Amino acid sequence: AQDSRTSFGDIVDLYAKLAVSTEALGKTTDQVTKVTTNLSKALQLAGADGNTASSVIRQFGQAMASGEVRGDEFRSLVEGMGPALSLMARETGISVGQLRKMSKAGELTAEVMFDMIENSTVLAQAFSGMVPTIDQLELALDNAFDRVLVKIAEASGATETYSSIVFKLTRML
Repeated sequence: AQDSRTSFGDIVDLYAKLAVSTEALGKTTDQVTKVTTNLSKALQLAGADGNTASSVIRQFGQAMASGEVRGDEFRSLVEGMGPALSLMARETGISVGQLRKMSKAGELTAEVMFDMIENSTVLAQAFSGMVPTIDQLELALDNAFDRVLVKIAEASGATETYSSIVFKLTRML
């Protein structure tokens, strides 16, 4: 989350969707983590708002689950990741137009798209050149604060105490 200037919740959601949808591809946890980070960076590079990012994540997950990137899935990726997709395509020696043709012909498999995002180095380079926005810096601060609260709760036992109180109150009611 910190590496891609994204909220913990969004990263967890994206990772969970990718882990389930890529299960049939036999991808490792490390590979899914890398694609999660790179896809998040691609969305940041493209300037995707929350709705666009959600759409891209949903369509990407559907493409991974179906094994192909076609129609609506491809259109959503192009619209949502725009410049980042162009960078990744160029990096692999394939233009977005060629990807579109592959998609229409049913040749753009989930594995090809997953690997393109996983193996991209140009995303990290372009992302590192971006100056963080105030919103992104505040999000990083929120993420760091949340991590501190979790560590304090773990160390103090507050989580177990709260859980016990809620459980007892629920049973009592």
